[in-house]
Amino acid sequence: MWKLVSVSLCSIAVLNACSSSNAASCSSTEVADILDGAVKEGVRDILNVLGKPRVGGIVVDHQASEDIISEFEVELSSVRTVSKNEELNTRECIANLSYNYPERILSEAYQGLRFQNILNLDFFHGSVSSFQEVGTRAGLLVGEGVVGQQVGYTVQPTDDGEEIYIEYDDPKGLKNWLARIASSSSYYRQSQLVNQEVETSNNQGDKSSPFNSCVNAKIENFRSQMGEEAAIRSDVFGEWETECKA
Repeated sequence: MWKLVSVSLCSIAVLNACSSSNAASCSSTEVADILDGAVKEGVRDILNVLGKPRVGGIVVDHQASEDIISEFEVELSSVRTVSKNEELNTRECIANLSYNYPERILSEAYQGLRFQNILNLDFFHGSVSSFQEVGTRAGLLVGEGVVGQQVGYTVQPTDDGEEIYIEYDDPKGLKNWLARIASSSSYYRQSQLVNQEVETSNNQGDKSSPFNSCVNAKIENFRSQMGEEAAIRSDVFGEWETECKA
């Protein structure tokens, strides 16, 4: 079980280590787990801000976002011990904190870009053309199915070896990149669910009922303007249903 305490420029993490050794190590699995937990919690915070209700804003499906976040697998590589303090039992470290992810998520994120959100406005303004470019500009290590950032951190176990304290540089660029991908991918998944709901309604529902006639009229009007293949946002579809029930 781990706990996090946020401070101004960095974070301090504590983990019940369950280890027989109380020697500090830069490359233990506990260190990777702590950094992973902190990064993903930061991604959730960004998505929570994005998901706050606003006029015309997109409603973030937190379960969809959580499903996507869970698919990012952490890897701590190129670990270097910069300095040791045997008296305090601390290690100053540098490593590449990376995340491997299925290419499918990146494909979904590109399709989700049709829904404008504040994280990806630079795509709409034409200042960037790919998520890889976004990552490179932010100083991230971007490859096929992997993104990472170099981080510095200090490791110190408690005297009894039961807990590990880590103070680390906040990987803001990495968190923002992962949040961009998660938000756009979740928007795409929401639109697919809505399209399925629309298809099911058209196949099974009573098209002649006032409610279904109202919803279908809004769908037809939307697609006449945006195209037959245009995805419908879940929050927009929900607004139509509410209006047609009134």
